Amino acid sequence: MNRIAHTAAALLAALLLTSACATSTPPTDHYYRLAMTETPAARPQPLTNVLEVARFSTGALLDNRPLVYADARRAHELQTYHYHFWADRPTAMLQGQLVDYLRAAGIATQVVTPELRTRADHVLSGRIRRLEQVTGDQPQIAVDLELVLTDRAGNVVLLKDYRRVVDTRDVAVTAAVAAINGAIADIARELAADMETSLKAR
Repeated sequence: MNRIAHTAAALLAALLLTSACATSTPPTDHYYRLAMTETPAARPQPLTNVLEVARFSTGALLDNRPLVYADARRAHELQTYHYHFWADRPTAMLQGQLVDYLRAAGIATQVVTPELRTRADHVLSGRIRRLEQVTGDQPQIAVDLELVLTDRAGNVVLLKDYRRVVDTRDVAVTAAVAAINGAIADIARELAADMETSLKAR
């Protein structure tokens, strides 16, 4: 009798475990945009006629959509989230954001992308070196962009690394994304000012 009761209890436990596994909710995927929220004041006079903003390059890890993070205790080890993704590849989103920002800033009469096949007077290109969350006792984000502005002949007008490391309020991915967007907006302001100085000097 005890053996029967033991077997029944074991079967019941197995059924309950199977039922729990079957009804458990899988993790939800989350998608984030690179999106600058501020609009710059437009210049009264454009600094160049046609400015082309090229698609940015980056390493293999950042050329994919999962968000990248590193533990501050192992800063050289990069990892990616399983359920947190950029809405598009960061290289494409950064290109689009800078096109919109530089158009609004009135840097050029026209700000275009290479797909339009327009003869450009200047080309802005670059590389994303870092775009990541850093977890640890003091959560942070790190953004590092190498940007270069060239003229029609290929001469370098501006070459500069734009780096930002910003503390975040907690380790939440949403806090990291907000800080990344703020850092990119700050870089865009600095870039526009640098472009104005460099183009006026020519």
